[in-house]
Amino acid sequence: MKYLFLTISFAFSSHQFLAFAQQLPIVQAKAMQSEKYYNWLISKPKRDEQVHNIWLVSGCKESVNNVAVSSSLPSQPNENYIADNLADDDPTTAWIGGKNGNIGEFVEFMAFPYSKWHLLNGHQKDKTTWENYARVKKLRIFIEGKPAFEVVLEDKMGTQTFELPENLKIDPDKISTGTKIKMVILSVYEGKKFKEVAISELFFAGC
Repeated sequence: MKYLFLTISFAFSSHQFLAFAQQLPIVQAKAMQSEKYYNWLISKPKRDEQVHNIWLVSGCKESVNNVAVSSSLPSQPNENYIADNLADDDPTTAWIGGKNGNIGEFVEFMAFPYSKWHLLNGHQKDKTTWENYARVKKLRIFIEGKPAFEVVLEDKMGTQTFELPENLKIDPDKISTGTKIKMVILSVYEGKKFKEVAISELFFAGC
């Protein structure tokens, strides 16, 4: 008697496998304003104030460092969409991913994630630009290479905040040297005109 052995293989990406293998805590981000739209130009610093590089938060702001991204939309003559825009204290600039579909795009950086996380979702140059590009709906957060938790963001302009899950443990030795963080995009709110996803700013603050 002859036996026929049939091998079935499933193709999982590393992120899909991690989601399948374990249930991560889910955190809900909270917008700092009730309105869906926000005009950042009303709070723009005067020319002589820009030397302090403070637009978004006062002295308790902690910027992210060594920012890297999976891809970026090619620059235009008067505008770019590079990773550095995520930490330039300017909510009217943005990083925009270069892959259609957005899922799997990521941002990596070094930071001290012990205070409140702040994120400006979408390209917040103005209302029209924000609506035209996709915004992040859900993120998976990796800390030092390990999946830690997921974040659900609101579809609003302005600043959104969230904190580490209460039961999440961080290596205390990383407090002085910084922690490697990776944010992977799991889903998006679709843009009216473009598929590419945008984030305007990312930082931490204790106030």
